[in-house]
Amino acid sequence: MTHKILDGAQILIAWLAEYGIDTVFILPGLQIQPLMIRLAVAEGLQVIIANDEQNAGFMADGYARASGKIGVCISIGGPGAAKLVTPALVAQYDHVPVLFITGNVPASLQGRGAFQDGWEGGTNDLRLFSSVVRSSAIVPSVDALHACLQQAARDLLRQPFAPVHLSLPWDVQEAALNCNCPLPKPASAVESSIEQPSLDLLVSLLASARKILLLAGPRMVLPDAAEVLQSFAEAFEIPVVTTLSAKGILPENHPLSLGNMGYGGSFRANKAALRDDVELLLVMGADFNERDSLCWDSRLNPPGRIIVRVDFLPPGDRTPLPANLDLSLDCSSVLKSCLDWRETLLAPLWASRSLRREWMADLRRTPRTPHPISQTETEIEASTISLDHVVGILREEMPAETILVVDSGLHRIFAGQYWLACQPRAFFSACGLATMGWAIGAAIGIQIARAKSPVVVLTGDGCMRMGGSEIATMSRYALPIITVVCNNGSYGSVHARLAKMPQQIARLSILPVVNWKKFAESFGMDSASAGQPGELKNVLRQALFSISDAAENRSRPFLIDVATPLVQPIPDSGSSPTVLESSK
Repeated sequence: MTHKILDGAQILIAWLAEYGIDTVFILPGLQIQPLMIRLAVAEGLQVIIANDEQNAGFMADGYARASGKIGVCISIGGPGAAKLVTPALVAQYDHVPVLFITGNVPASLQGRGAFQDGWEGGTNDLRLFSSVVRSSAIVPSVDALHACLQQAARDLLRQPFAPVHLSLPWDVQEAALNCNCPLPKPASAVESSIEQPSLDLLVSLLASARKILLLAGPRMVLPDAAEVLQSFAEAFEIPVVTTLSAKGILPENHPLSLGNMGYGGSFRANKAALRDDVELLLVMGADFNERDSLCWDSRLNPPGRIIVRVDFLPPGDRTPLPANLDLSLDCSSVLKSCLDWRETLLAPLWASRSLRREWMADLRRTPRTPHPISQTETEIEASTISLDHVVGILREEMPAETILVVDSGLHRIFAGQYWLACQPRAFFSACGLATMGWAIGAAIGIQIARAKSPVVVLTGDGCMRMGGSEIATMSRYALPIITVVCNNGSYGSVHARLAKMPQQIARLSILPVVNWKKFAESFGMDSASAGQPGELKNVLRQALFSISDAAENRSRPFLIDVATPLVQPIPDSGSSPTVLESSK
């Protein structure tokens, strides 16, 4: 093995290459200057400059979700670190492996009034991050850098995934070290072991049940999990519902898919989950949080129903809807084992496929959505397009392989109901915390990770006020992203709750009108507006040409400002929650 002199910045770049990371998201600044200089000339590494640290964090989050790799966000410490707390919290809650690297002053200046000192005597960046990441550390010296990076990788990729923070002082970035080349490769991931007694009980329950419904949640959204889930469902003919965050992990045009349930859930999926003839609910990689459980609807756990939960995460101490069997195991490994036993231990389940085939036909008689999308804009407000119609037109006009990135707000309910996700990992939303503006930055990372698929952002005018400046980044890098802004001059979800209250209260949710078309034009982006369904269809066709302009051998982003109603009826989800007493 040869040796080579590398500085700290070069060691970091070599580590990125070890893990196949080809893009980093950065907000330039003084305390990362040595690293910036090395990044600018690094081969095979794309550096995306964001407008804002928070959005850079969202970009890294989106990249990680879409690529299955580690997302990397780099900024200064102090104020930059503070603005990364929200993306770190989102990544922690949704179990996304994002490495946040912040610059810092040399240790020799610690606590001496140095500009943007991130050590304990300054802004104390470790304390800022400590409660929102799995681990947070200051790299003490260049000698320790590679070991710190490898420990960060172990913390990032241990199931469930989680974000990590490293503070990288200036002197560590530029200090030289005589390194082994190539650097030691990371150890291969080891599959989690499965305890036989736990599997014996699971097999016994599956073998004795006939009408089984599988609920797939966010911790099943892994690169290899979708294929295993589909094979398992097809082998035993088990119908599948998902949470909103796992929407499309089994393509929703698949015969065994009933759609997503819970918040933003399809009418069919919610009705199926609440049926009293479901004997066993197999919950994979999900928990019964408030939104995914229809506000802890007690009908999800009626007398006689068995609930089996398989997940990396242990159950909460006060779960309102407890499982009969809770296994802290790898979901994919469990499903693979079940496939191996289809003609042995699970032969009874294999033999009862025809019964479930008939049952599935019955389940599919319930419509996927509560009503056909036929409502015109004039039935609500003149020159506006209802949100169900917006999503329906998007699905009708966009290719089947389109990736939809959905922001937080009223529009997300309609996306859950009316968007048909036709492939795994093609519907992305920060479902855990509902962070407004996330989708605009995240779509940049998602598009870079999945460049062959069309990417559409569905957002609202409230979210645009928070993250909308990042369309400048889309324009700067000519990223072929269509941004659809549902513009109703309000915080839609808030207004839906306040609209019938006295005016002085209801007006708290009203926003000044912004012309987002002109806003986009100010960044050099192609844009259009639409206030009628026919206009939206025509504009979408124009946008599709813009993001794949073969005539000029280039692509560019496109923004559509869609006028939507101030007051929008919320579709029937198929559930009137019966909340458990313990959750009130």
